[in-house]
Amino acid sequence: MSDELIIREAIPDDANDLIEFYKMIQGYSYVETTDIPNDIEGFKHNLSMIFESPLHSIILALNDNEIIGFSNVDNGELGIVVNQDFWHFGVGTELMFDTVDWFVNNSELPELKLEVYQENIPAIGLYKKFGFESVKETDKTIIMNKKR
Repeated sequence: MSDELIIREAIPDDANDLIEFYKMIQGYSYVETTDIPNDIEGFKHNLSMIFESPLHSIILALNDNEIIGFSNVDNGELGIVVNQDFWHFGVGTELMFDTVDWFVNNSELPELKLEVYQENIPAIGLYKKFGFESVKETDKTIIMNKKR
């Protein structure tokens, strides 16, 4: 990883690169084939609407102008994914920092919620570091939230 990690909100011009990133991470993330947009112009329009929304956010992590991770907030549901090649470099921490900052300073949401696999100890630790608390456990996952 280069020394230059850029964290910023997604814009319509990111649509093609974001679709390619979605395709790449399918095997180890929550992204399913049905989640990948196939209408590029429609996706660009959606990114434009998300950029202006107090209820939705997509924040990108870029290394050498390549997307290596993102966080997605959709009506208070938070998802975060980082390319496996960049795990343990602090990318998730930087994404969480900017996502929580967006939540506190720009959103109208009363809380953020997420679901994480119980065995994903590093992610659980990261979420707790940013003030998330466990609210429910299922057989395989923990549901966590962060209130304003």
